[in-house]
Amino acid sequence: MKTSQPEKPDSLKGTLLAACKIGIMLLGIVGLAVEIFRDNGLLQQLFNKMLDSPLGIFSIPLALLVLYLFNRWLGKATDGKSSTRGDLPMYIMMGIGVYFLYRLIATGSL
Repeated sequence: MKTSQPEKPDSLKGTLLAACKIGIMLLGIVGLAVEIFRDNGLLQQLFNKMLDSPLGIFSIPLALLVLYLFNRWLGKATDGKSSTRGDLPMYIMMGIGVYFLYRLIATGSL
């Protein structure tokens, strides 16, 4: 019979690294929200471009299809092997967070 070993707590370095990752991701989320929902932001510009041209209306179902296929690819089973595909959105958001952190430091605003 195996005896279970008590798990070791995370080190200070690991805890600080995880806190930095979460902080950068949150900065990316906040930065994207500001860019998307401000006056004449990305969302308004996108809708204006899509709805002003007749070909733009056809891009709405195409964009939804691409998002659906991306979601299926992320959640696809990998036959019992470990996969890091699910971490891809986290790394993308961390990259966006680093961009907004640089912009915050360089210009003083998001």
